[in-house]
Amino acid sequence: MEKYRQFADSSTGINPFVPTWETNKKKKWINIIVLPILILRFLILVPTSIILALFLSILDFIYFDHLRVIFSSILAPGLSRIVLLLLGCIWINEDLETRFNDLQLDIKKNQLGNEKCCKLVFSNRQSFIDILIYLILLKDPKYMFARKSCLICIKNPLVAILYSFDIQISYSVTILTNSTMFLSNLNSPRSVVVFMEEVNTNGSCILKWNPNKCLNLSTRNIILNNINLYRISYHSQFHYGPQFTTGNTTYHLLKMIFNLPFYIAEIKMIPNQYIFNTINNITSKNINNHDHIENMNDYLDYLLNIQSDINKIPIVIRSIEDYKKFIKYWNNTQKKSYI
Repeated sequence: MEKYRQFADSSTGINPFVPTWETNKKKKWINIIVLPILILRFLILVPTSIILALFLSILDFIYFDHLRVIFSSILAPGLSRIVLLLLGCIWINEDLETRFNDLQLDIKKNQLGNEKCCKLVFSNRQSFIDILIYLILLKDPKYMFARKSCLICIKNPLVAILYSFDIQISYSVTILTNSTMFLSNLNSPRSVVVFMEEVNTNGSCILKWNPNKCLNLSTRNIILNNINLYRISYHSQFHYGPQFTTGNTTYHLLKMIFNLPFYIAEIKMIPNQYIFNTINNITSKNINNHDHIENMNDYLDYLLNIQSDINKIPIVIRSIEDYKKFIKYWNNTQKKSYI
């Protein structure tokens, strides 16, 4: 859009921050007609969210991760689905590996060793809804957010939801500053979701991953032997969808609740076998051996390019500073409300 052109990527022209629903305005009379439904939805959403919050808080008192995963799988997925439905998510497409069924995924065994860990997912980042979806898919994973060359590890889903709203608290949060700390969190039955994009986007692109002190060559083998690339996308033609990029938490939530935003969440997964073989083919053409690559950033670029190519979305270079400038500009031009 012309109004936000200064925040668009110079090479692609894509603005990663303007909400995709910004121009999808809905007539006010629609809200009047469905007002009873909106009130009923709110009355169900509040107690359900409280129950989910209490249940997730209780999980922190379970010391053993094996028991925590079992206990979490009892109620968390069901409650999360109800909350998502009340927030407008009418369907979650979880057909994760269909596109790869016909591909040859044979791995050359022990090419990079045989290091195994928990389920490791690198994902795009758009909204607090992402956290709830992974709570359903992965049964109470840990969440890691890239930030200023380190990783913010959050073990409690509620705290991760707050973090996705740019609300930061210290409870259940560990700042990972080296590869040893990162690897120690993989030795667990709980899955790990890593958001390498440092801010939320509108899903139209992938933000360039910055170098990270936690991800170096000492983590190469375990990452390439276990990583899966996930991408969540939201499909809606309604105003006030799930993409949260404008910084106004309260207003965004109220508009999602008291409007009628219906959307579909689609999860696309690139399996580890495909990633391993693709990177192995690339490196074998350029270099005789993986071990000759001295920079883990090259591997991260390979992963990013695979995500971009398979999902057919461009890579955009934008920073946290650009994001903060956009929020300030948005609030100034909207008088701290949405269009």
